[in-house]
Amino acid sequence: MDRHVVLAGGTRGIGFGLVKAFLNLGCSVTFSGTNPETIAAAIEELRSLDIPQNYAAAICNVAKVHDITDLYDFAVRSFGPVTIWISNAGINQPDKKIVQCTSRELREVLTINLFGFLETCRLIQPLMDAQDFGAIYGMEGFGSDGRIMDKKSLYGVSKLSIPYIVRSFSQEITGSPVIIGSLNPGMVHTELLIEDLRRDPERTKNNLLMLNLLSDPADTVSTYLARRVLTNTIPGMRIKWLTRGRVLARVLLLPIKRRHDLEKIL
Repeated sequence: MDRHVVLAGGTRGIGFGLVKAFLNLGCSVTFSGTNPETIAAAIEELRSLDIPQNYAAAICNVAKVHDITDLYDFAVRSFGPVTIWISNAGINQPDKKIVQCTSRELREVLTINLFGFLETCRLIQPLMDAQDFGAIYGMEGFGSDGRIMDKKSLYGVSKLSIPYIVRSFSQEITGSPVIIGSLNPGMVHTELLIEDLRRDPERTKNNLLMLNLLSDPADTVSTYLARRVLTNTIPGMRIKWLTRGRVLARVLLLPIKRRHDLEKIL
């Protein structure tokens, strides 16, 4: 069976990296952005690359429930049944403590990062169940392991919920042919990360060694995650890039091989 992957939130960062990775792995890919400009920029870059061009793109704002089902319908019309759906759409929180955020800012972050995935599971799983196959993955991020950082709590709350949704939803649909899982990319060189680091240059400078140790280019992480997604058959799977073993290996190799990736970007 031809593999058809949908990337909700696939025009930048790890999402766009996954689009390229799945195309290189022989999949048909439908991806989305929130406006025509980001979609056009992504398509222009894809056309410049020596990779399969078997993709389609559409506008989708996961804060609007009908956009999610519209994207599904568009994807099916473009390439047939959807094999894998990755809910990657997300936004950063304002550079504020929670008590400084407005109600609108609280709702916006949680609506897109948390409810976007909840609505996807609620709406897309029954459609995949009807076709007797499929997988849905949410995207973890900072906070999904319980870590806390000043002015990052709202974002962390939205990401801490993803593993719980995966476990609970997987239990609720026991016996279904549809898999629910999550992707944990770790610290990836995306606009989101660079934006955070540039907000506090002094703190970034003091922690640059550790940041370089733990962070990776989006394409490196995306290729690994895409391969794991295509081979996974286990419900509730948490596919993690930055495992303890990988961190330990980097610590041991640090005296031999210094990493300077972030210095080049910052």
